[in-house]
Amino acid sequence: VEFRDVFRHELEQLRGKLDRFQGSTALIGKLASLAREAGEHESERAFLQEAAAVSGDAYFENRLADSMLRAGETVRARVLLEALKGKDDLPGLLKLAAILVRGAELSRARTLVARAIDLDPSDFGARLFDGGLCLAEGNFRGAIH
Repeated sequence: VEFRDVFRHELEQLRGKLDRFQGSTALIGKLASLAREAGEHESERAFLQEAAAVSGDAYFENRLADSMLRAGETVRARVLLEALKGKDDLPGLLKLAAILVRGAELSRARTLVARAIDLDPSDFGARLFDGGLCLAEGNFRGAIH
């Protein structure tokens, strides 16, 4: 028995509970995770879209962007993350900044990282990203502040 088969079996078991627990983002999120592990990426995205629509929470939209990035759909992920910019979502800001860095848009990435640091000055990921941007810009002193 392969792990994917175990995840598929669990996924099918929980799918049967969707009618009874309609609107449960906990169940929908678990279904998305099981679908990912079972290799059912389209199902994963459908569940994440449903959870995002039900909750209005950026958490599920971030997971959806992660799924798109894993599939190499950078443009789609970027469009989704651009729409999240107004939600003051730190993980989304950093993901979008990473996409911008890959596209050599360092000044736009810098703006997003600065906003992430403003949201949470103690966030290690945002500080690390800031240091990396400083290095990329040749600002070695700024990289170690």
